[in-house]
Amino acid sequence: MERNVIIASTLEEAVGCKTPDAAFYAGGTEIGRLGSPVDAKTLILLKKIPELYGIRVTGDPETENPSGSWLRIGAMCSFQEILDCDAAPAWLKTAVRYLASLPRRFKATVGGNIASWRSDSYLIPTLLAAGAKLEIAGMEGGEDPDQNGNGAVPGRRILALKDYMEEREQLGNWLITAVYADLSHDLKVLSEHFSNTAQSHAYLSLAMGKKGEDYRIGMAVAGCGIYAPGILSWSRAWKEAGVRDDLYGSEEYKRYLAGITLDEFYERLNQEASVN
Repeated sequence: MERNVIIASTLEEAVGCKTPDAAFYAGGTEIGRLGSPVDAKTLILLKKIPELYGIRVTGDPETENPSGSWLRIGAMCSFQEILDCDAAPAWLKTAVRYLASLPRRFKATVGGNIASWRSDSYLIPTLLAAGAKLEIAGMEGGEDPDQNGNGAVPGRRILALKDYMEEREQLGNWLITAVYADLSHDLKVLSEHFSNTAQSHAYLSLAMGKKGEDYRIGMAVAGCGIYAPGILSWSRAWKEAGVRDDLYGSEEYKRYLAGITLDEFYERLNQEASVN
């Protein structure tokens, strides 16, 4: 398939070129794979945009409170860069290591893994459980923009990953520019990745986070979707997902795995809280 290629040098140029027929190109592990669902006539390369790189500790991105402790990870940062970063929390490094292939760790990007929204994502369940936030950029309507977007202006937003999940269809032309991970000492996150081999994709990914008295769950079921149910409503989300029997196991078996794993997470998180 022949494609046009645009090498963007600024965020404004990248989001200004985005149309329904174009796709942002980060590490290429999703767009470039055999059988990729991405069918774009134009690829917008992001590798020349400086703002999409770098990892640094910063304040709360929403309140701009300098006393907050968050890790800003540029969307073009690779999985390996997170592993090499001393400031990255252990729970995030655990999720990154679910991608066992070393060559792919150097190529796969944080933003790309989230944007592709695969139901076997390495990172999304853990980031949902951790209450991660996204920084996104896109064209916002100016005064009476026409159907071609004329009159629109570049804009940026900070929003929780869970909110992004709910608004994904409306944000299809927006670019993920950074991910923010909470570095609070009272945030604890546990995750598990079920797959047939270390090199194969997960058929079930689960994560649970606890901060203070608040619990969050991130759940991904291959072929079904990604979910962020409440701690008391995960079974309802499971039913709504329509999980089926497949070569990885029966629906009953996968539900059993989910149940005992989440129960174990809950007990461990409470034990850690009581010790601290």
